[in-house]
Amino acid sequence: RGLPSPDRFSSSPRFNAGCLPPEIEQRKEAATLASLIRGLSREHPDFIELNKRLAVLEFRLRQSGMSTDFLHTEYADKFKQHFDPE
Repeated sequence: RGLPSPDRFSSSPRFNAGCLPPEIEQRKEAATLASLIRGLSREHPDFIELNKRLAVLEFRLRQSGMSTDFLHTEYADKFKQHFDPE
């Protein structure tokens, strides 16, 4: 009688290296878009399209139970820098 494998007791999700859950990818994209939009004038040709994309991402994030407060505060820039330090 051997000991049970520790994998049987693990309740944490398994992720492949380099792959993020869709909600985290969406959060990252939303932060990037919010940062871009803040730098654009309303007359910029891409302003409306980027805002539409951001609204869709924000809706999806809220549906998945994630807070979108980071999109409406200075935290958005810090979040963006964390994932894209360039």
